[in-house]
Amino acid sequence: MHETERFVRDLVWVVNSPLLMRLTSQDSVPARRLEVNDIDGEHLRVHLNSRPEQWVGRYFEHLVAYWISSIRRCEVVAHSLQLRDGKRTVGEIDLLFRDEQGRLNHWEVACKFYLQVDVNHVPITDYIGPNANDTLSQKSARLLKHQLPLGVRYFPEIEISEAFVKGRIFYHWHTGSKGPLPVELATDHLEGKWLRTREVPELLRDSRLRYRILRKPFWLAEELVDPSDDDILTTDETRLCLKTLIPRNPMG
Repeated sequence: MHETERFVRDLVWVVNSPLLMRLTSQDSVPARRLEVNDIDGEHLRVHLNSRPEQWVGRYFEHLVAYWISSIRRCEVVAHSLQLRDGKRTVGEIDLLFRDEQGRLNHWEVACKFYLQVDVNHVPITDYIGPNANDTLSQKSARLLKHQLPLGVRYFPEIEISEAFVKGRIFYHWHTGSKGPLPVELATDHLEGKWLRTREVPELLRDSRLRYRILRKPFWLAEELVDPSDDDILTTDETRLCLKTLIPRNPMG
């Protein structure tokens, strides 16, 4: 996929994909969908290449900031602003901007990927990220109890505080029912599938299937695949690749 096309598709995904969590009112998020024709692809490419990023979360933040400043034409007051109490850093504001009505907005921005590990329980501690110490419960609590209140404490003129969180919840591929979902999750959140290491041979049983290993930071928009792409893998190639990527895990 051409670099510019990738950036454009990811920006459209950032704006149009459903929220992962519904923690705030979303009063300052425009209802109008972003269309490809709204985007100057070359301008976006130059903008992102001037600040190359390998971390998915930071790449997502850059795309959100670009949408707000270059497409919505809002005034960005601060981006990734560190807040200090004397010599001590107490937190960071992701985005501070004035919207189309002139209201000062504080947005905490995140792109998260969690696995549901127990279908029979509601607790959001049962949703874990690529880092096992990162859970849905920890993220939602930190947003509501620390990050968003911090903005108003330092900028009392803030009128709207939002948690702009996108991403995907992965459910075990053989699970027919998701079970009860925590109230923090948006009901229309995006979904994916996960499987255990020991289940990989079952996945690779059909030799007709083809695979692609996603590279950071390009985990956002759904993939478009051309069979001629040089990173498309056969089942045998995928099997060999996974052996190098997945550590031996007797519990898997």
